[in-house]
Amino acid sequence: MLSRANSIVALTIGANLSVGIAMKILLVVRIALCHALVPKPLMGRLIGAFFMFNDGLYPVAALAFGALAEGAGFPLAWSAAGWICLAGGAAFVFLPQFRYRPSIGHD
Repeated sequence: MLSRANSIVALTIGANLSVGIAMKILLVVRIALCHALVPKPLMGRLIGAFFMFNDGLYPVAALAFGALAEGAGFPLAWSAAGWICLAGGAAFVFLPQFRYRPSIGHD
């Protein structure tokens, strides 16, 4: 039993480490795209708004997820979060209005 618990802990640590590294890589890519696509006079405003919405909405999402998990149970809340992520990804892939491709190289 202890061996199984140790393997679950190791798997959890590895998964969290992998997700954390992937999120930091994604952050670097998003900021680099902002620098490439946004005119210089708007850069500070855009980066400020980006971090306000990106980091500021984590507690709101956690509150909503916690309320759903408390009311309907954790498995349903976890499934709903997964379906929302899949729907968002599908929207970017299949809906052309979400595939805005501006020209690179604004000054």
